[in-house]
Amino acid sequence: MARTNYKKEKSIYTLADNVLTINENVDKIERAFFAKFDTMVKKLNLPKSLTVIERAAFGDCSAIYGPLVLPDQLVYIGTAAFSNCRDLTGDLIIPDCIESIQDSSFEGCFGFNGVLGLPESLTSIGNCAFKDCNRLSGGDKAT
Repeated sequence: MARTNYKKEKSIYTLADNVLTINENVDKIERAFFAKFDTMVKKLNLPKSLTVIERAAFGDCSAIYGPLVLPDQLVYIGTAAFSNCRDLTGDLIIPDCIESIQDSSFEGCFGFNGVLGLPESLTSIGNCAFKDCNRLSGGDKAT
């Protein structure tokens, strides 16, 4: 399946009733695509088709609230992908396909207040990947 240049594609998402929904055909969110997105979002819906979240894709999105559910097919989370998304809450479960978590991927996401679930496939965690995520518990690899 050929990837679309989503930077130019204007219809990769919808925003209605404070719910940001990335369309089902999207497999990659480009670098800094939603960075500093300042519209209040009470829920972020990522599609099952999503496999790549590039560098700072959601960086500094301080207006995104609620849980973050990462799709099972996700294989890459870029550097600072969700950095400073301080109002994400609940558990943070990293999908089984992830082998590496990049630097600062979730740095400054101090709203997470549940369990950190890491997959058995994980081989490396970058510098400051979870810096200031002090309310997360666990962090053990899944068995």
